[in-house]
Amino acid sequence: MSTKAGAVDSSKDIPGVSFVMMLFFLALWVLSLVSALGVVYTTYESRRAVQEIEELRREAIGLRVSTGKYLLEKSALGAYPRIETIAHEKLNMFTPISEKTVLVIRE
Repeated sequence: MSTKAGAVDSSKDIPGVSFVMMLFFLALWVLSLVSALGVVYTTYESRRAVQEIEELRREAIGLRVSTGKYLLEKSALGAYPRIETIAHEKLNMFTPISEKTVLVIRE
């Protein structure tokens, strides 16, 4: 059979469907690629966040150790014998004798 110039050739429909299917598969492939890149980026960000958390935990442990040291130093510096020694040696203070002690009673 011969085809006329004005007649529609049905064999052109198959390449059109094929083109649509190729376009559909190309779109799926691009979406898969974008999804894979999203997974890679999310994994990278997650690992970076975990690393930052670990660094902050190590810093927190170091700060707790420092706090403990400062509390020990504070208790040592505020100990009564040390204060009494400084009062005697540097400030020339002394404990008064009982005859010079005056008891004040408020009524």
